[in-house]
Amino acid sequence: MCGIAGIISKKSININLSQLKKLMSNRGPDAFDCASGSFESINYSFYFSRLSIIDLDKRSNQPFKKFNNTIVFNGEIYNYLELKKDLEKKYKFFTNSDTEVLLTAYEEYGEKLCDYIEGMWSFVIFDSKKDIFFISNDPFGEKPLYYFQSSDTLIFSSELSYFKTLNPNNYSPNIDKVKSFLYEGYRVFKQNNSTYIKNIYRFPPSQSWKLNKDFKIKKLTYWKLEYKPNYEMSYSEARIKTQELIENSIKIRSRADVNVGISLSGGVDSCLMSYFFHKNIKKNFQTFTIIDEDQRYNEEKNVDLMIQHLNLDKDQVNKIILKKENFIS
Repeated sequence: MCGIAGIISKKSININLSQLKKLMSNRGPDAFDCASGSFESINYSFYFSRLSIIDLDKRSNQPFKKFNNTIVFNGEIYNYLELKKDLEKKYKFFTNSDTEVLLTAYEEYGEKLCDYIEGMWSFVIFDSKKDIFFISNDPFGEKPLYYFQSSDTLIFSSELSYFKTLNPNNYSPNIDKVKSFLYEGYRVFKQNNSTYIKNIYRFPPSQSWKLNKDFKIKKLTYWKLEYKPNYEMSYSEARIKTQELIENSIKIRSRADVNVGISLSGGVDSCLMSYFFHKNIKKNFQTFTIIDEDQRYNEEKNVDLMIQHLNLDKDQVNKIILKKENFIS
């Protein structure tokens, strides 16, 4: 979980950098940096706070530059090793990061980039050869990305709170959104792209935008769910294929240069992940479980059965007892 932010504007850019760094540190405590530039009448500044997961070396810190292009990227490209193997036939790499693979893939595929990557992401690339900004969010909006837009400025960030510093003159609550939330519940948040702050919007999932120097935006929808059932597949074939898909999905999502933990809730999905992770990854890992005193939501019996089934050591099991008294802390 890293933090990204930036301003692209025809106006001069002046912000309180120390204040922004403090706001962004919760998402990325390991490093903070920025990159600024201008072309014609456009000024831009990118900001990045890093939580190191892949290639912990500072060489992979962001904003990251290659091919005279600059990227800020929050997320993880799960198939970066497969992509890198293919791209190495043509390009040289200087890090072991998925960030460099992403920027190299952009050099190769351009706006078709998202057809080749699998992962969760929000990123912004300044393409100095085309004088455009390429902005993208993953298919389901897993990685947060918010923006403010006017006729001569675009501001983006991972969190709404960053706009306190990035755009302080336009930071006020969206009362209509608050009312909708209180009346209808949390599901109302994604009914549209509005947020709890006026004139700040959630970047749409499954989209990439190309922003040019005239602040014209070309919007590209790169993915949509297509339902194509195969009625000729047998139950046995479907069962085997489902297992293959789950195992491979967990395998490529477990790539990290730090320890990996599993949220073991006792439900079907987390038990499947724990089982296949234990079966295939073959390394010591931690499980974390929240135990609720309310018996309607308490799945400790299921959790204990899974712990026994996997033969986990005591030091691999972390149970957090949730009570009314410790709920806030």
